[in-house]
Amino acid sequence: MSSRNQNFRCQTPWQKLSTQAKKSLTILVLSTACLLSISSAFAQEKIGNISASQGSSVIVRGNNNIPVASGLEIKTGDFIRTSENASVGVMFIDGTRVLVGPTSQVSIDSYAFNPADQKGNMLVGVVKGTMRMISGLITKANPGQAVIKTATATAGLRGTDVIVEVP
Repeated sequence: MSSRNQNFRCQTPWQKLSTQAKKSLTILVLSTACLLSISSAFAQEKIGNISASQGSSVIVRGNNNIPVASGLEIKTGDFIRTSENASVGVMFIDGTRVLVGPTSQVSIDSYAFNPADQKGNMLVGVVKGTMRMISGLITKANPGQAVIKTATATAGLRGTDVIVEVP
């Protein structure tokens, strides 16, 4: 074997990097992983609970259909789907109550509430059926920041009890 072949070493791209470049890349990867885990934790934060349930209903969360039961946590992005003769009650952490009637589809598009200063906002969509909303602390401290949307209208609540019906 010649001496030329004995000195040949194959290096991976990682091995070719300087020590400082390796440190910088490691910090970047770890920082990105931390930010992603923090943002997913906030996206999955509890914003309320099922307070009452009658009949067959599901919460659609991502690709999962979760059977509704009293005490089930509600999270931003949840989609409530009730069957015929079913209804669901939701109590949000600010005290807002939402009642979803039979054969309805309601989305919890956004929700934020800070108990310390009672500031926040929420956006609920009624795709189909009926929904009753009894406002809580969000509308008390932030009139107009609780919003209900349908395919044809959007309304900001200023402290009230409202029923929305979408055929």
